[in-house]
This record gives sequence, structure tokens and C-alpha cells, in this order.
Amino acid sequence: MKIKNNYTNEILNFIYIIAGIILMGISFNSFFYVNNIAPGGFGGLAALISDLFVKFNLFYISPSLIYLIFNLLLIFFALKAQGVKYFFYSIFGIIVYSVCIEFIKFDLNVNDMFLACIFGALLMGIGTGLVVRGGGSTGGGEMLGKIINTYNADISLGTVILIVDTIVLILSFATYGIINSLYTLIAIFLSTSD
Repeated sequence: MKIKNNYTNEILNFIYIIAGIILMGISFNSFFYVNNIAPGGFGGLAALISDLFVKFNLFYISPSLIYLIFNLLLIFFALKAQGVKYFFYSIFGIIVYSVCIEFIKFDLNVNDMFLACIFGALLMGIGTGLVVRGGGSTGGGEMLGKIINTYNADISLGTVILIVDTIVLILSFATYGIINSLYTLIAIFLSTSD
């Protein structure tokens, strides 16, 4: 009976994680990226770096691929720092989120920056909450923060996320200008507020 309950719990966890990541993917593509608003964390960094490459007439590289590369560089540190279960849940979350960024592209025609900011942040926040509820992770600043905090308890998870989001804001200003970077600030604040 206990084994059956464990399987049920694991299945529920994966349902939470997948549902959350799908909402995050919709938020990323249908509200943020299409309106040049960067979400916080590694997703925002990936979007901005992709757009910077295009802006400087270099070449196009998909945000999903940049996101995947960033996280794969960190994931093995997560194995050592956080253990096997976190490692596998994170691998799953990173891959599914990368796929969602690449392929979940609903044209909701939300061209109003304010509405895109509010509803994008709402979906991103709900999605992230579902992923955390399932015990999962999509990598990014949270994973980096956990790794750093494991080796240096003086540096909190919140501090690392704040640093990553500050870099996102600076790059957003450089890439999109002041108005879009202010919407980015609002989106980051709303999607991460408790």
C-alpha cells in the first residue's frame, strides 16, 4: 500500500511540474518574449542574449537552446550539492521548459505592454508555484542559488536570484530601452512576489 502511495505521489508531482512548466512556456512566449519583456532568471537572460545576437547582426540562436546550455553547465554541480532526486527532477524540468519555450507559441495577440506584463507575470508565478509544489525545478537562478548556498551558507538563495535578475534588468535596458526594462522590473516583481 505504501509503495502504491509513493507511485501516486510521484505521478502527482510530475503532473504539477508539467502543468506548471506549460504555463511558464505560455507566459514566456505569448506575453513576454513577443512584447520584448524579459522574464526574470535564466529565461530572461536567454531571451536577451538571443535578441542581442540579432541586434548586432551576428546570428540567431533560439532562447530555448541558450537556456538549455546555461542549465546543463550547472546541472552536475546540482547533483553534488542537492542530491540525486533534485538532479533528476531538475533535468526533467530544464528539458521540458526548453521544449515549451521552443514550441508552445500561442498567438494571443496581447499587444498591450501593461496587460502582457501583468498576465505574463501571473502565469509565470502560478507555473513556478506548481513546479515547486511538485518538488521540481526548471534550473536557472534558483538552481544556481542552491548550489552556491550549499558551498557558502553566507550567500542566500535570494541574493543569487536578486543578482541574476539585476543582470536581466541591465541587459533589458541595453537591448530594449527604458520602457521595456521598467515593464521587465514589474514582471519580475509580480512573478516572484509571495
